[in-house]
Amino acid sequence: AENEAGRTEEVVTGQVNSSLAGINDINGLTIAYEPVWAIGTGKAATREQANETIGLIRRTISKLYGERFARDLRILYGGSVTADNATEF
Repeated sequence: AENEAGRTEEVVTGQVNSSLAGINDINGLTIAYEPVWAIGTGKAATREQANETIGLIRRTISKLYGERFARDLRILYGGSVTADNATEF
């Protein structure tokens, strides 16, 4: 998986860039992020991993659209969050 191979930055940056290619207006955009390795596995990222990836998404948006859009962007994390671990996020 990308996570184990240390490719999170490369993969997430590529996904954000390709998903937003040709889109000029991102006002009101919400990005939902769920690591592939968390889908259906019951594994959740640590708070640190989630925050690092959210920061990476914001930096990528900042490069593409500017700091204001990066700051205002809503990002939802959805990787195996449960009632038991939700407070960690």
